[in-house]
Amino acid sequence: MNLLMKKVYKQMMRLLTFAILLFFSGLALAQDPVISLDVSTKDDDSGKKLAGSTVEVYKDGKLFVTKQSASNGRVPLIDLPLGSTYKIVIKKEGYVAKVATLDGRFDYPEDLPPFVPFPIQTSLFRKVEGVDFKWLETTPMIKFELDQYGNQTWDKGYTTGMLKKIEDLKKELAEKADEDAKKQADFDAYVKTADAANTKKEYEKAIQNYDKALEIFSDKADVKKKRDDAQKAWDELKAGEETEKKFQEKMAAAKDKFAAKSYKEALSLYKEAAVIKPSEALPKTRIQEIEKLLADEKANEDKFNKFVADGDKALGTEAYDDAISNYESALQVKEDAGVKAKLEDAKKKKQEKADAEAADKEKEEQYNKLIAEADKAFTSKSYEEAKTKYQGALDLKPGESHPSARLSEIDEILNKLKADEDAAKKLEADYKKLIEDGDAS
Repeated sequence: MNLLMKKVYKQMMRLLTFAILLFFSGLALAQDPVISLDVSTKDDDSGKKLAGSTVEVYKDGKLFVTKQSASNGRVPLIDLPLGSTYKIVIKKEGYVAKVATLDGRFDYPEDLPPFVPFPIQTSLFRKVEGVDFKWLETTPMIKFELDQYGNQTWDKGYTTGMLKKIEDLKKELAEKADEDAKKQADFDAYVKTADAANTKKEYEKAIQNYDKALEIFSDKADVKKKRDDAQKAWDELKAGEETEKKFQEKMAAAKDKFAAKSYKEALSLYKEAAVIKPSEALPKTRIQEIEKLLADEKANEDKFNKFVADGDKALGTEAYDDAISNYESALQVKEDAGVKAKLEDAKKKKQEKADAEAADKEKEEQYNKLIAEADKAFTSKSYEEAKTKYQGALDLKPGESHPSARLSEIDEILNKLKADEDAAKKLEADYKKLIEDGDAS
């Protein structure tokens, strides 16, 4: 009996296991297919796997998922539902980001396996100062989609064009690297020449070469100090009478021009004096003062022009008070005959407008007074008086509906009254005639 029960139990377990397998198999078959995105990254220069790369996937324009690559450059698989469009951004700090798009729409998803493999292998190259990478970080490098069989495909013509652009960019990077190398070589050569000249006390030559070096790399503090030391030594060396005479001549001429308010000429002379004795502070101070004066003059000119422009604009829109205020403000900045004429014109037009408004107001008051009197006469059935006043109001404002309507109404009333009067007179005459005829008979 126990043996039979064991056989039955084993058979039931087999059936139950089979049913469970069928159940989970059915679930797997019923699952919607997904695109299994498999991204791997490497360094474009070294070819080594790139750890710490970030992959951002945007679904229909919104961030869907973010993942990072491991030490082997691989990013954990990303499952993307069918039926949407995706933007894939692959980036890492210090590297140029790359962008791809993936059109995940497919007409017959039931024909696809549960996981559609979609490998993407890419290499990132480092950013280089002075090279514009923005277009690459915003423009898709490749446009993926699913072909009619659900396999990975892409627009090869587009990708070829993008690869050409990448090659051009790499060429630009190489040229930039060569340019930087040449700059470094030139810088080193200028500094070497300057150091040698400085040792020989050829300070002018040293300064020139230090300056050329600093034109290449202006942030080199040690070279700046060498240049300053050479300048100081050279100033001491050439501080002879002839140099001082030339310097004083330039300073005196500059002072005269400054006193005459010929600031641009004075500035030029002070700059020449500063070249003669670069260590002198006075010409530099005067240069700063003049540059400030010229800047202030320009600021005042800009302020003047803005006041005039605002005044012209206000005048064009008949905002005469604003126009007058702006023209007066402009004249406070500087005298100008043309602006004075505009100010007078604005005042004149303002007065003309005020006079016209006053006339219109008086006319409106007369009109309202006549209408009020006419309405009162009409209400009291003084139709002739009302008619006269309505006509007076209509003469002031032709086309007004109220007096026009009342005049028509009065004419109808007067005509009816006259007709009634005529009928009454006729009736009286007929009555008298009948009486007279009766008396005669």
